Order: sequence, then structure tokens, then C-alpha cells
Amino acid sequence: MTYERLGDYEAALADYNRAIERDPSYVLSYFGRGNVYRFMGEYEASIAAYDSVLQLDPNYVGAYHNRGLSYDALGDYQKSH
Repeated sequence: MTYERLGDYEAALADYNRAIERDPSYVLSYFGRGNVYRFMGEYEASIAAYDSVLQLDPNYVGAYHNRGLSYDALGDYQKSH
């Protein structure tokens, strides 16, 4: 999360990917990865990461919200709501 907050998205992504390799059930790693992809403008990848969050925890409200932001950035307003 520190790299993410510093704007070093490549390092943040590498850390999130390592965390997912170590524990594929840890929801926050997928959520963080989704955020990094969204900040990088890689909206399809962010949507996939948020979908992973929701597969693990269908009640994770932040993933729905941020996935909607990614759909909105892609101009898919139907799915953004």
C-alpha cells in the first residue's frame, strides 16, 4: 500500500502479485491490485481484479464501487451503476 500511495504503481503491483501468490484468498491484495490498475488507466484489468474480490467476498462494497468507476472510465455507463 505504501508504494501505491507514493505513486510507484509498478512496485505496488509487484507486491500485490506476490501477496496473492502467497495467499490467494486474501481479498485486500486483489482489491489493492484493482486500485493500482485503475490508477494506471488499465480499466479492464482493474475490473478483473475487483471481480476476483467479489468472488471471494460478494459483500465487499468497495469492490462494487471501484468496479463501477472503472466501467464509467470505459464509457460503459450501463455497468457502472
